[in-house]
Amino acid sequence: MMSKVKCRLPTMLSILLQQKGIDFNELLRLIHCSELISCSSTSFELTVDEYFLFWRTLKNISTNPLLGLELGAEIKSETFDPVFLAALASNTYQDALSRLARFKKLLYPAKIHIIETRLWPSSSHRELIN
Repeated sequence: MMSKVKCRLPTMLSILLQQKGIDFNELLRLIHCSELISCSSTSFELTVDEYFLFWRTLKNISTNPLLGLELGAEIKSETFDPVFLAALASNTYQDALSRLARFKKLLYPAKIHIIETRLWPSSSHRELIN
């Protein structure tokens, strides 16, 4: 039997949610993951279904429509996984995506496929239009 793919919640998320007045343990209970409450780790791994249920439930119990943005602004880079640190050290967005794809397959059982499309006509294409 194959093991299920796991998604890791950000390390500091439980602390940040507590600071925002949201009971992290109650949130885990609501998504039927109360076995993680007794876990001494600061990192929690959920199945893909549990992961998306976690975020939907958080949205439903929060009265703050900006909660996601506030949490994202408060998570410090020193708590990031190495994969995301590699992306932060990139010179361009394309380089960051390439690094994410390369390191993600080394560390996790998931793959990122990058499909490059051009949203704007290239300079040579513009010359043909004119």
